[in-house]
This record gives sequence, C-alpha cells and structure tokens, in this order.
Amino acid sequence: MRIKFKPWAKDYIKEHDDFFVQDEAHLETLLAKYDEVYLEIGCGKGRFSIEMAKQNPNVLYIALERYDSVIVKAGQKQEEEQVDNLYFYSNDIVNIKDFACLKNRISNIYLNFSDPWPKKRHAKRRLTSEYYLNIYDHILKPDGNIFFKTDNQQLFEYSLVSFNEWGWSIVDLCLDLHNTDRPNIRTEYEDKFSSQGFRINYCQVKRSKDVRGIKNPN
Repeated sequence: MRIKFKPWAKDYIKEHDDFFVQDEAHLETLLAKYDEVYLEIGCGKGRFSIEMAKQNPNVLYIALERYDSVIVKAGQKQEEEQVDNLYFYSNDIVNIKDFACLKNRISNIYLNFSDPWPKKRHAKRRLTSEYYLNIYDHILKPDGNIFFKTDNQQLFEYSLVSFNEWGWSIVDLCLDLHNTDRPNIRTEYEDKFSSQGFRINYCQVKRSKDVRGIKNPN
C-alpha cells in the first residue's frame, strides 16, 4: 500500500484528544470507564470501528493504526460522526503490548484484511503469527476472541494452523462470508476485493482459558 505523507497528521492527532488516544495514561483513563473493550488492529480509514461502535454504545472501541497519514482520515470521519465510545490510536501493537492497563483487558480483537506478508522470511510479521498470538494472550481476557477476515487464501490457511498450534478454539469459520447471512460490517478494502471477485474468508477463534506460561513477547 502506497501512503501519501501528510505533514500535518501528527499535529492533527495531538489537537484531537477527544477521539485520539494520546499516551498510556490517557488510554488507562478511557479503559476505566468501560467494562468491555474491543480492539481493531490496523483500522485503516476507520469505517469498520465507527459502525461497530455505533451498534454497541456500551463498549469502548480502540482502533489502532500504525500510520499517522492513514489514521487521520479515520479521525476526519469521526469528527463528522462524533461516536462517543470510539477512540483511534496512532501506534503499533508491538509498542503498547506491555502497557499495564491492557493486561487481560480486551474482550475482542478484530483483524481485518491484514498485510499477508507472503514471503516465508516475513512470516513473523503476519498478525496471526506465533509472535502476535503471544501478544494477544497478554492483552485478551481469559475467554477473549479474535475475529479475522481476509481475501488472501494462503494467509487464511496459515492463520488457521497458527491458531490451532497455539491452542485456540475455532468458534466459527466461513470461506465465503458474503454468501452467508452472518452479520458483517464491510471495510473499505473488503468492498474493493469483493468487487474484484475475491471470496472473503472469515473465522472467530476463542482464547483458551488454560493458556499459561506465555513467553514474554519481546
């Protein structure tokens, strides 16, 4: 994905602490206000989290995106929508994995159309690799869930194996989401890939309550 640099993005984020998480202390304050917290990793332009937050006003949504120049587009939508229970966070999950306020705090994680990193030497970078599942084990509640969507068949197959090897339970699985009656909020990429004829793969997996002795995800 080619990203057009926006030199004003950092200042925009700092100026809008009413819907952008600023730092760990700010995040901790927000988490204290809600019992349920859902996290989208790689939120892009924000459509998915905005619509999900509208449907679930009693849940705090944190939408994470590592690129300032991308997430400000989501922020501009939020300026118009004013969804009170949604905050965007310009950061990488790797940078916030050790925040004390996140330990076993997240109920659901959403991974929508993550980068497939197709080369074998880049496998660790996939958001469903052992490295990242270890991180999710730290931040999810004991019975937390991951909801995963992708158009990439190889990534989907890799992810199912990864979930299984990590001891997670598959709750739901579908190889053609758009031809089912499952409730679904489409992302911008989802519309693009679907219009090109790609099937959308979907699964929900549940964290094992018995997961213990997790490695420190350095």
